[in-house]
Amino acid sequence: MKKFTKNLLLMLALVFALVACSTQGSSQTEEGKTEVQTEVEKENLSSEETTELSEKDNESESSNIGALTFTDGAGKEISLEKNPEKIVVTQPSDAEILFEIGAGDKIIGRGDYVDYPEEVDSIKTVGSGENLNIEEVIALEPEVLVMGMMSQTEDQVKKLEDAGITVVSTDANSLEEIYKNIGLLGQLTDKEDEAKALVEDMKSVFDEYKEKASENGETHSVYYE
Repeated sequence: MKKFTKNLLLMLALVFALVACSTQGSSQTEEGKTEVQTEVEKENLSSEETTELSEKDNESESSNIGALTFTDGAGKEISLEKNPEKIVVTQPSDAEILFEIGAGDKIIGRGDYVDYPEEVDSIKTVGSGENLNIEEVIALEPEVLVMGMMSQTEDQVKKLEDAGITVVSTDANSLEEIYKNIGLLGQLTDKEDEAKALVEDMKSVFDEYKEKASENGETHSVYYE
């Protein structure tokens, strides 16, 4: 009986020892699991934060799609949310350029001296220069008014901009500036390819005249309005 008791005690001691080890191992295992879960949760959180930041960046980039920024003839930076669909133009040359590049249908108002091409006859006149009728321009609700630097005043520009109309200034005292104006109006109306084609066509015509004049030993002046 004593022997049995000793054996029983030994077995119980062994069981207790095994249970203790198992409990300690289980505790360590649980701690290990907890640590792994914590690391996984951190990684998931980091991944979610990265995704959110990426989505915000994409939203920010998307919000800038279609934004239009350029410098006009007065050196002023112009920023528009999109290419305008309604334009008032006061200079004959600017109106002709817009028609040449296929943007004449965007003109809803014109200066008194804008008389070509004949399609402009049906477009409302709003005056020119110092006689520009600001009230009539505002009533047309254009997004942009294109006007030459020589024919504008600071007061006119302020009143137009206060009414929410963007004023785009043009200036052309040389062929290079004319080409620049064409590019500017092409960018404004999303007709950049057409504007480039017009510039190339004009350059080829002038080069042809230069070549002929050189062959004949003649010198001519060319006036462009």
